[in-house]
Amino acid sequence: MPVEDDYQYLMELKNLLEFYSLCVTVANMLGNFSIALTYDLFITLGLITAVPVSAALDVVLYGAHFMGMKLAGMIFIAVGFFLVMFPDNWPDYITRLLRSEVAKLYH
Repeated sequence: MPVEDDYQYLMELKNLLEFYSLCVTVANMLGNFSIALTYDLFITLGLITAVPVSAALDVVLYGAHFMGMKLAGMIFIAVGFFLVMFPDNWPDYITRLLRSEVAKLYH
């Protein structure tokens, strides 16, 4: 019954935090408008580090064990954020690199 326990915990936490909706809205607004005030690289780096740091704290503080799909999901999230950080024309760079390497092989 871990799902029911998690749900009960979240409901108790929500009841303890009176301004839950306001906090979620403010966090969302800060995340969206911070791109206008700073570079999107800072926001992406913050999101990239949030998942592993949170997982590390869960392991240290609560003794959590990540296996299987949870671990794969965290890895995919981090890889996805790294892909967002690449420039828009990164396939062009890779294509040029591959063509130059192939040209070196045949000349």
